[in-house]
This record gives sequence, C-alpha cells and structure tokens, in this order.
Amino acid sequence: MNHPTGLSTTRDGTVDHRSTGLKAGVLGLVAALLLLALHTAGKPGGGREPAPVANVTAAEAGPPIPVSTAPHSRYKRPHMTPGMRSYYASLWGVDNPKVHLTNSGNLVRFTAHVVNAERAKVLADERATPALVARRAGVALQVPQMENVGKLRQISAVENGKDVWMVFSNKGFPVRTGDRVDVVVGDFRVENLVVD
Repeated sequence: MNHPTGLSTTRDGTVDHRSTGLKAGVLGLVAALLLLALHTAGKPGGGREPAPVANVTAAEAGPPIPVSTAPHSRYKRPHMTPGMRSYYASLWGVDNPKVHLTNSGNLVRFTAHVVNAERAKVLADERATPALVARRAGVALQVPQMENVGKLRQISAVENGKDVWMVFSNKGFPVRTGDRVDVVVGDFRVENLVVD
C-alpha cells in the first residue's frame, strides 16, 4: 500500500520503516559520492599529490626484480599443445600425460597413453625411481610402498594403446590443484603438467 506522502505502508496502514531506511541510505550514498566527485574535480590529478621523482643510478637501484613473482593462477589452462604432445609421443612413446589429485588429496596420480611400447618401457622399469617434482612447493614426491600391495605403480610390461600409471604420496598436501609439476622416471621426463 502507498501512504499519501509516497511512503510504503504495511497491511494495517503503518509506515514500513525498512523500505524508507533503505531508500534514505541509498540516497545518502549517492549524495556522498557526488560531493566527493565535486571536491576532487577542481584539483589536478583528481586530488592526488604527484609522486616525488628520485634520481637513482643503476648501481644504487640494485639487481632487477624478477618479472613474475605472483602466485599461480587457479584458472584452468590448456594442458598440452599439439606440438608438446607430438614431442612426447616421438621421444618417449606416450601421449596425453595427465596428473590428477585424488578426492582426498593424499595421492597424486600420473597417467599417460602409450603409443610406442618400446620407447615407453622405462615407465614400467622397476629399477627406475619415479619422482613428481612440484615447482611451487619445492618438493619431490615419491611412489609409496604399501605392505600387502607393494609400490603403487605399474610394473607389468607396457602395451600400445593402453595407459601406464603411477601414484605419488602427497603427505602434508604440498601439491594442490593448478600447480605445475614435472614427472621424472629414470631418463623419462615430462615437464610443466598442470595438476587437475
């Protein structure tokens, strides 16, 4: 219902103060923003003082600052370019290498599709010690040894058209979704994989 003065009213005819308070708050905010704009409009630089300029030589400035010191982005990026996929297929006999966190986050799973079993046989070699190198955390994760199961990795012969896999322990959760990691098994090395 509407009051003769334009205020909102409830069913029993009393003025609804909730809506009038909201309207007054919005009007007050608009008025404050207008006053601020008018106050700073006449000043050069929008009311800000210019920063002082210091004469510093290159020797006094010190070493250059690294270009990127920002943390890794959580946005999804393309995992592999076609050139990278053909490079790993021709060099190591694998295609589509992927790194996934398990639901609990305690394990990191590496899988790759085998396209040339002869070149990919190093992945199933028991003598080669696998490691997952986490760049951001600065750690190398290892494949855990279970009492009744053994190492959590494939040790049977690799076959064309099938996936090869291994699981790394993520104790303490140093690897997170979005991190970039390298997988190393003997001479085999796949770099810059994004953890899903």
